[in-house]
Amino acid sequence: MSIMILLVSIVFLVNPLKNADIIIMTAPIFLFLVRTACYCNGCCWGVEWEYGPYNHSPYHPGRQVPVQAIEAFFVMLIFIFLLIYRKKAKPGTLYPLYMILYSATRFPIEFFSAASEKIYGPFNAYHFLCIAGVVFGIIMLLIVKFFGEKISDAFDNLHKNIEEQLAITEEMLTQKIAEKKRVAKLKK
Repeated sequence: MSIMILLVSIVFLVNPLKNADIIIMTAPIFLFLVRTACYCNGCCWGVEWEYGPYNHSPYHPGRQVPVQAIEAFFVMLIFIFLLIYRKKAKPGTLYPLYMILYSATRFPIEFFSAASEKIYGPFNAYHFLCIAGVVFGIIMLLIVKFFGEKISDAFDNLHKNIEEQLAITEEMLTQKIAEKKRVAKLKK
């Protein structure tokens, strides 16, 4: 997602920090809908348990921890937090914050997931992806903290320079068209 945001920002000449903040607000909503669908479908099942709410899957008989519903709940909490925090957030901080918060909440949920095979002790592949998400989010937050203004200024200046060049080119074309019309009138 990070690479996609950067590429879209470069192609459309928009500030990647502001662009990431806008785009990332859709991720929790998408994940909420996906996890709700998983809960209804019975996929992404959890470990068996006999307490409280549970998920009954036609594919996996018995009562399972409703890991999909738990994740959907935490994703909505993250969305609400980002929605409130975005007004005072420095441009570019929402995306790394989302990565950190989502990864940090998904990590413990994965201990209750039975859908993924354990690859090292009690850990499955998603545990390691969650650790990478937290580390990458912290690195991105540090980059935004120390270089955010320089990145924003560079993209804003690039956008301004391109707009100026386009205006100059448009003016030159207008002058050439006007000159051709004037020459054509003189020839008549």
